[in-house]
Amino acid sequence: MSQLITSLKSIRSTIRNWWVFLLLGLLFTVTGVWVLFEPEGAYITLALLFAVTMVVSGLFQTFFSIINRTSVKGWGWMLLMGILELVLGIYLLGNFDLTLVVLEFFVGFWMLFRSIDLMAFSFRMKELKIPYRGWVLALGILLMIFAFLILANPVFGAFYIILWTSFSLLTAGITYIFLAFRLRHINRRIEDFREKLPGDNA
Repeated sequence: MSQLITSLKSIRSTIRNWWVFLLLGLLFTVTGVWVLFEPEGAYITLALLFAVTMVVSGLFQTFFSIINRTSVKGWGWMLLMGILELVLGIYLLGNFDLTLVVLEFFVGFWMLFRSIDLMAFSFRMKELKIPYRGWVLALGILLMIFAFLILANPVFGAFYIILWTSFSLLTAGITYIFLAFRLRHINRRIEDFREKLPGDNA
């Protein structure tokens, strides 16, 4: 019974915090569009922008996992991912010369971790009975393919790194925005249902 209550709290907390997915999605999408349409001299700027994006993303994920640690199942994994992103982003900002040299590998591994995170959440969607989990899983796999392309072909040069990074960011951004609106829709349905239950003040 206690496990059921914990699961229900986890579901409710995830749904109520749909805005976190929206903010991350917008961040990734805007960054991806900018990289795609400003390729001239974007390699150096991309290194800086990538590090800043990691810091912001890490802060959001760390914040989300901490405030929901009593209700979200697997919050420890989310916290670890957030802290890793935050620390790595700060490290990249503090070691910019190194960032320029190994940018391809940092981008590739970051995209790889993000793809794993998306695929794991698609299975979480199955538990929450949220539709379209297959699309999220497919996009996670697509993001993983982009990650492997970046890691396997660092010699392609700056142009290809910028191109693949842009596609990867856009894929991640669209997926997170899609998730946000699905969770928002479910949250509204829950609130409408609760309004019909006057005794429910939870």
